[in-house]
Amino acid sequence: MFLLAAFLWALAAFVLAWELLAYAIRFYEVASSGEKPDVRRGLLNTVGLFLFECASFYAILVTGPLGFLWPFRPPAKSSRPPLLLVHGYFLTRASLLVLAWRLRREGFPVVIAANYKTVRGEIHEMARRLGREIDAALAASGHDRVHVVAHSLGGLVARTYLRDRGGDARIERLVTLGTPHQGTKVAVFAFDPLARELRPGSRLLNELGREDPVPSLTEVTSIFSPFDALVLPPRNAYYRGAGNIEIEGVGHHALLFSPKVFRLLVESLSDDAAVPIAGKASLS
Repeated sequence: MFLLAAFLWALAAFVLAWELLAYAIRFYEVASSGEKPDVRRGLLNTVGLFLFECASFYAILVTGPLGFLWPFRPPAKSSRPPLLLVHGYFLTRASLLVLAWRLRREGFPVVIAANYKTVRGEIHEMARRLGREIDAALAASGHDRVHVVAHSLGGLVARTYLRDRGGDARIERLVTLGTPHQGTKVAVFAFDPLARELRPGSRLLNELGREDPVPSLTEVTSIFSPFDALVLPPRNAYYRGAGNIEIEGVGHHALLFSPKVFRLLVESLSDDAAVPIAGKASLS
């Protein structure tokens, strides 16, 4: 029991140190770019948002091992297309458990995509694995297309799948949460080959952006926040040609737990959703 408590306290200290470093880098990036820091929300509110991000990351790390216990289960037949959730870099599918539970309560037949190797992984192999899970979900549900909700790197995996499959793509709607569509400057500190591909102007991002067919193959919505300290600058989460929704005051991991983001997600997936294909919406 003592060792478990010590581990949990050490993990909490790691999360706090990590988030302080991330937001210090974010503050430096904002200051050096000449942008004025957003002080409208006040100090106490900002601290509250920071602690919510810390709590979200801590919960994801503590429950991470659970992601290896759930096998892939295709959904039963439903009037709604199956919904696949795809996790982000250095995480497991357990990071999506709360989001999956909330979506099921809304009546969505949810499938959490299996874990895929991110550290020293290869994105085209991840995309092929996602494709196999999509095929299995469609075969079990009787539908011919799925919806996908992807967090962080997962959005680039889904885009790679769509680009590789071309006209045979089977994703009807794709919603990305905090995906660095144009890269992130945080990746300059990375040593992992895949993480380095998240640098702005990388080979991977240039390949995905060259005559990008994805917005014409499926309806895409990118939900992101300027309070995200892992996508720098925050505008790099903007996806040209897709519907873009900027939401204030939500951290990178808190996107998976935020009530505001969840409402937007449900609206984006609803049958009567109006997706601004080539525009930008903003929600405070």
